[in-house]
Amino acid sequence: MKASLLGIGVVSVLVGGGWARPQAQGSSRQLPVVDLDYELYQANSFNEDRKFYNFSNIRYAAPPVGELRFKAPESPAFDRSAVRTGSEGKICPQALPRWAGISRVWLTDYITRGVIPPSLPSPGDLSNPSGATLLSDPRQTEDCLFLDVLVPQDVYEKPTTRGAPVVVAFHGGGYTYGSKADLGDAYGLLNRSRVVGEEIIYVSINYRLGAFGFLSGPSFQKNGIANAGLHDQRFALEWVQKHISKFGGDKDRVTLLGESAGGGSILHQITAYGGLLDVPFASAIPQSPAWFPTTSPREQEDQFNDLLREASVPAGGGVDELRALPTADLQRANRRDVAASPYGFFKYGPSPDGFFVPADPKTLLNHRQFARKLRILSAHNTNEGLLFTPPLNSDADFQGWARNAFRYAQPAVLSYITDTLYPNRLDGSLGYRDQVARAALLISEAAFTCNTVGLSSAFSNNTYSYLFSTFPGLHGQDNGLTYYVPGQRYSGGGGDTYIADFPVNETAAFALQDYLVSFAANGKPDSAVDGVPDFPMVGEQARVLDVGNSAIREGRDPASNDRCRWWQLQLQN
Repeated sequence: MKASLLGIGVVSVLVGGGWARPQAQGSSRQLPVVDLDYELYQANSFNEDRKFYNFSNIRYAAPPVGELRFKAPESPAFDRSAVRTGSEGKICPQALPRWAGISRVWLTDYITRGVIPPSLPSPGDLSNPSGATLLSDPRQTEDCLFLDVLVPQDVYEKPTTRGAPVVVAFHGGGYTYGSKADLGDAYGLLNRSRVVGEEIIYVSINYRLGAFGFLSGPSFQKNGIANAGLHDQRFALEWVQKHISKFGGDKDRVTLLGESAGGGSILHQITAYGGLLDVPFASAIPQSPAWFPTTSPREQEDQFNDLLREASVPAGGGVDELRALPTADLQRANRRDVAASPYGFFKYGPSPDGFFVPADPKTLLNHRQFARKLRILSAHNTNEGLLFTPPLNSDADFQGWARNAFRYAQPAVLSYITDTLYPNRLDGSLGYRDQVARAALLISEAAFTCNTVGLSSAFSNNTYSYLFSTFPGLHGQDNGLTYYVPGQRYSGGGGDTYIADFPVNETAAFALQDYLVSFAANGKPDSAVDGVPDFPMVGEQARVLDVGNSAIREGRDPASNDRCRWWQLQLQN
């Protein structure tokens, strides 16, 4: 295995992105109280070593339970009877596909030795390190719409007239699992913002997941709000606009940060309502933005009916019957429904609804139906699709997998994908030498990398982008740099599926954190690390900052190709 130079610290490569956050150190000092109008919140802790306040588990919306289940978020109740401390952490109901327990069984051998098992391995014990532990987590509750605010001491106690830049982080997890607690220890970002020159405030949020947050379709939408999880995110961003100045923040310098489903969520926020409404943020950093472009009304309807069956709703029943179910029963149905997802997929995610999501984001970007006055820094990795690819040994295996993955595509379109875009040519000329790599490239481009190319193109390539090419370049691997803290070992959180440990290049981590926080502060990515290059704008030459094993250098985006132009035009529908 090829190690990065200067590697200190270890990153666990995970499906969907997410890292465990250690508890902040406590303090005996008097902790401040923020008046949010509807409630009073006291900082949960002050970290004496790191010098920041942690305001934990702030309610930003009413509990989405009872009649509010499957509806847009509403404002919290007015209750100033006590000072809240946010000591009790809560996460939204979680669900994992069965294949998540299979990928870790064989992928390490494939990555390090090129070994492909002759058949699909058994799932193994999902309780270690995710699986059953995640699904039985007692923090799970429908009453989960909370956020955290980390504020440097000087920003809070000595606020400037302008206020500090704000980074709002959306977690990943395939839109079915994860929480704000799984993003990582944000101290690395906060500390590098001090080095670069302007400290940031860091906000992380929960949003509804799986069937609770991403049901859609004609029947469901008669009495339910589609893409409720996206509405939750927007509601949290409006909360930031209203309240972040009370923490010392600048509401006009809000940057969204998210990887995988978090990055895909950001693209849906950029294209929300077809760009007809102002957006409550100024900049966006979508890393490996993920969603799969198979969201026809027929598919959405089938998905809704699958859940009704899993929930044992009688024939003729619908949203009202689901709304009346006890939480435990709906959670059970959601877990079973997601568990049966085809290999590499998570069953739920954003879908066109004619309202918040008028069409697939790539279509909206093509038609210039998006928020245009934004600054963009996007990212993708060299091997995004491998974590979501089953062990395939023949062209017949590949064709069968593709038919299942694109089961709603017209036969001619499916044939074009498998025989023209990704033909059975295993000589390396197209970037793959076996069926696994062939399928991984397809998934990479269909669900991840072409999304970043489409975004840059929509902004006339006046954007920034980095390519994470450090071996093995897996999806989520760069999160180890984004949330790097010296001496800290990252471990799987939020149900992510452990694959392997790879060393973290500290120089690259500090440089990347500098680029991210300086971009959030002033729209231009710079670094205080000696010897690293200026961050190029994408431009017509498709330039990217290549974060490689031994160096950070300027390069050309390999996703700027004819296949991505085909995906960008949404020709598969």
